Amino acid sequence: MRRIVNLFITGLILWIASKIAPEQVQIKDFGTLALATILLWITTIAIYGISLLFMSSGLIFESCSWIILGFFIMAAAKIIALYAISNWISGFNVIGFWPKFWIALACSMFTLSGPSNGHSRYNDGRYE
Repeated sequence: MRRIVNLFITGLILWIASKIAPEQVQIKDFGTLALATILLWITTIAIYGISLLFMSSGLIFESCSWIILGFFIMAAAKIIALYAISNWISGFNVIGFWPKFWIALACSMFTLSGPSNGHSRYNDGRYE
């Protein structure tokens, strides 16, 4: 359920960005917005996987530079994904680095995260 809400939040952020800055964020219609939102999610997950491969190869080959590169790729995953889907989808375009940066930052700030304490949402009534 959390992932569906996060997809909705990401789509809402993209739509609001297109209304605030229509010169930099261009979305043709609702179908394009939905496709861009889903592809942004899938592409970001793929980029996370690639960055984990860089980090694990850095651990295997004892190379700190691969680990650092993987960390930076992971940190910029949403920006990289926005660059990619801007080129893939006709009718969806985010022009410039800074709009991509602000959209990625807003998505990071407003999406819901999972439980941070490792416990399920059903506890035994105790507050820790």
